[in-house]
Amino acid sequence: MDKNEKVNSLEYCINDDAILNITRTGEGFQARKIPVNYEKKILQIGSVIKDNLISSLGEGRENLVLALELSDIFAWT
Repeated sequence: MDKNEKVNSLEYCINDDAILNITRTGEGFQARKIPVNYEKKILQIGSVIKDNLISSLGEGRENLVLALELSDIFAWT
């Protein structure tokens, strides 16, 4: 907002991958779609399955989700 309480710019998250940026220009408004840049990391983990996959990875929601995803990956192996 400027001193006259007019909107100068606005940013709106369209989705997880893009932001809509609207900026006032001398002739009106200009809209730009800006991609969100993510840092990608590849991690490696190891474990020994003693009883079952879920209990071997430990407790917690993240470990449960990981166990279910691994189960889907290796379902036909």
